[in-house]
Amino acid sequence: MKCRLLPLIVILAAFSLAGCTSKVETPKEIKVFAAASLTECFGELAKEFEQQEAGAVKVVLNFAGSQALVTSIENGANADIFAVASVNYMDNLKSKKIIKDYKIFAKNSLVLIKNRKNNISISKFSDLAADGTKIAVGDSKIPVGMYWKKACEDALKKENITEKLNIKIQQNVKSRELSVKDIVSKVLVNEVDIGVVYRTDITSANEGTIKEIAIPELSAINASYPIAILNGSELNDSVVKFYNFINSAIGKDILRKYRFIIE
Repeated sequence: MKCRLLPLIVILAAFSLAGCTSKVETPKEIKVFAAASLTECFGELAKEFEQQEAGAVKVVLNFAGSQALVTSIENGANADIFAVASVNYMDNLKSKKIIKDYKIFAKNSLVLIKNRKNNISISKFSDLAADGTKIAVGDSKIPVGMYWKKACEDALKKENITEKLNIKIQQNVKSRELSVKDIVSKVLVNEVDIGVVYRTDITSANEGTIKEIAIPELSAINASYPIAILNGSELNDSVVKFYNFINSAIGKDILRKYRFIIE
């Protein structure tokens, strides 16, 4: 009798094991499109969130220049959450009913950067007009380029620079990049003397090579970062949880760690 029961027990155990194996689910994916300036902090936010969810959720991050991301979304790219460095893009997506609303989750400001091996000396805005200075800024279509333009306009209005100096500064702009990370790259290889970037672009990975130069006209720039859930994705509980996590106390601490301004 015992000999007859043994094969039956083995078969039942095998079915039980197969049943347990079949319960292992593939992690739910959240697709996040974010501005290049959010690369480091969103990488850590995603990692922390995935750990909290015990592997049940996978955050797929897509970083690029803001204009490129918006174009992809408008063309139907599959994204759940969008985070960018300007409310203008969100207002545009809202008018097209791609998002319902958005929330400002962080702020930033501009700084100058130079390669530590570069001997150029910059202490005030007008120094950017010096002959032979090579400057890299953001393209006028992306937020960091828009904020640079505003800083120049404000400097003129406040008479911190003359129109003549402003013309010289603009003539010294030798590169207009579509991503703030491309500006950083040019400074890292000393291809340009000065780069205009966000304060958050100085990281532990590049601070040994890059020196930050803060000047009032750029520090005064108030760059707002909005975040939104794309229409349809609000039905996904995991998407809503990650969105709320970014705005949570833990999320804000991570953002502060990467030098974002949290109010």
